Amino acid sequence: MAWYYLSLGSNIQPETHLAQTLFTFSQEFGPLLVLPVVRTQPCNMKSAHAFLNTLVILRSGLDWQPLKQYFNRLEEKAGRDRNDPERATKDRPLDIDIVAQSLQLSLSPFQSSSEPYCLASLQALHEQQPDTPCVPLQIGKKKLTGHSAATVHAHYSSGH
Repeated sequence: MAWYYLSLGSNIQPETHLAQTLFTFSQEFGPLLVLPVVRTQPCNMKSAHAFLNTLVILRSGLDWQPLKQYFNRLEEKAGRDRNDPERATKDRPLDIDIVAQSLQLSLSPFQSSSEPYCLASLQALHEQQPDTPCVPLQIGKKKLTGHSAATVHAHYSSGH
């Protein structure tokens, strides 16, 4: 079992797509660590639609390639055309990237990233300033809010 460090983004119905994806991840992989969800401006593309981005850590026994294929299927299910040669510069309902894989749990794989959307989520976590653009998400019966990392687990009940 390895820890996978993911960046998630969406600028087409982002609240819906990110919430559904986090719920699906929780059902598939168990508890997730989700960093603050932040609103960011598009990076390396022209769009009038802001993104919602977050960072997620999950644990899986899958190798990198089958896991990426699973994420690609989730992107396609959300409506992303992965065959479009311009897909990297177009608006997207869902984008799931594997940032790193590790046998030890740590935030360092995110901290070494230079991607602005990764840095925005980390900054919101560390600074905890009320003016940082954090966005609440409804995931199942739970609501993610604020500047703290949260654990998400879809199999909640009185026994969990």
